[in-house]
Amino acid sequence: MKVTGIIAEYNPFHNGHLYQLTEARKRTDADFIIVVMSGDFMQRGTPAIVNKWERTRMALSNGADLVLELPCVFATASANLFALGGVSLLARTGVVTDLCFGAETDSITDFLTLAEFLNKEPAFFKNTLKNELKKGVSFPVARSSALLTETSLPDSSQELLSSPNNILGIEYCKALFALSSSIKPHIIKREGSGYNDTDISKSGHFASASAIRTVLLNPSKSALVSDISSFLPASSLELLDNNQNKQAFLSENDFSLLLHYQLLREMDFGFSSYSDVSEDLSNRIQNKVSSFTNWSDFALSLKSKELTYTRINRALTHILLGITNDKLLFAKSNHPLYLRILGFSKNASLLLSSIKHNSSIPLISKLADAKNSLSAASYAMLKTDIFASDVYRTVKTAKTGQNNPNEFKQSPILL
Repeated sequence: MKVTGIIAEYNPFHNGHLYQLTEARKRTDADFIIVVMSGDFMQRGTPAIVNKWERTRMALSNGADLVLELPCVFATASANLFALGGVSLLARTGVVTDLCFGAETDSITDFLTLAEFLNKEPAFFKNTLKNELKKGVSFPVARSSALLTETSLPDSSQELLSSPNNILGIEYCKALFALSSSIKPHIIKREGSGYNDTDISKSGHFASASAIRTVLLNPSKSALVSDISSFLPASSLELLDNNQNKQAFLSENDFSLLLHYQLLREMDFGFSSYSDVSEDLSNRIQNKVSSFTNWSDFALSLKSKELTYTRINRALTHILLGITNDKLLFAKSNHPLYLRILGFSKNASLLLSSIKHNSSIPLISKLADAKNSLSAASYAMLKTDIFASDVYRTVKTAKTGQNNPNEFKQSPILL
């Protein structure tokens, strides 16, 4: 049985994702496609525009056979841990044979060469990287500079690190090496707009998720879902239209009051115990919290040469959700400890049966049963997912006036 894995956020699911799913099945001759998807908070440190259940429905409507949740501690982490969590989760199903990911190039050899080098991370390279970081630049800039200085890798290796999609692709390959996994990686070259391109006017039929969110979250443009209809499959269009009618799209600023409360509550203790919060960032937060107006403005006020906007948003999300360095270190050491089903297709019975027989970690379909099937440490990881979804649901309820089922009452989506 051929089973292909995809690691995604689908925030929201658009034509580029549909192209990737279709190509992944075709190129790997897959019998089944498993998607490992982030929950309600994203890797760039922001909430999803719509919740994980609606995004699961989008994925299943467009070719996925099974959607598993990437635990929150991985889903909101930096690229290396995000990738390690996703790849490890796929490997622990015991059934995945192939992994497909998007990138700006289709040369898997370049990815594997660079990933193998970075996975070994020789001492001379680590020293140069440390010296570059001391110059006060961000990690991506420091790593590219260190590679240019210390390696004889082709110039294309440095270019690979200039795009978020490429960076994640390299991290997926690094994770495969680190796990000594037999899963075979495949690149599906990205079509259309760049990852962070927010200009939808020049996107053809492949707009980025960033561009789509910009339209939907920008009231000054009086955006309608119909304005972006050519970039979305019909199922995504319908779900987004329904959310727009309920004014249910969420952004980080919808969480401003909760974040501000948490910052005030913790201000006397500092924030360096939270993941992605350095001593310097903790001090900056303490110095600026009195001028807090909303999430996005506060994050911009914290930005510096060495702290990217994305890094700051991840840090603020970790403070909001209580994701500490201890939790992150535990996750990094143990990898995902359960397979939580968000949804599956009616044709996935053989796939689910095979996972039950081959998986090295528990498969969770009913949350109420999880406490009995998981160790205390595993359940603690799951409780972070539950808390994150409860926070998301609370804010959505306050914004729309419509309550949604909590995590224990929500069944996996079946299509």
